Amino acid sequence: MKIDKAYQIHGIEVLELIEKEQMYNSTKKEELKKVLALVKLTDLEIKKIIFGPEISKKRMRTKPLGKMMHDLHRELKIY
Repeated sequence: MKIDKAYQIHGIEVLELIEKEQMYNSTKKEELKKVLALVKLTDLEIKKIIFGPEISKKRMRTKPLGKMMHDLHRELKIY
């Protein structure tokens, strides 16, 4: 299906996700937790705020760029 070429077309989305993953390392996530301590967010909720919700196999069929984002989340070990 030439998926590599298709992914190259959406390079901006890929770079944005990689930048977010690098910016929000574990230290930054802990800082965010401290700032929002009154809200008591879980790790999963913080990930959803930063990266959007996890894209399941079922959900990737209905979300634009779902397969690509699902693959990137797995490769970057976000979810």
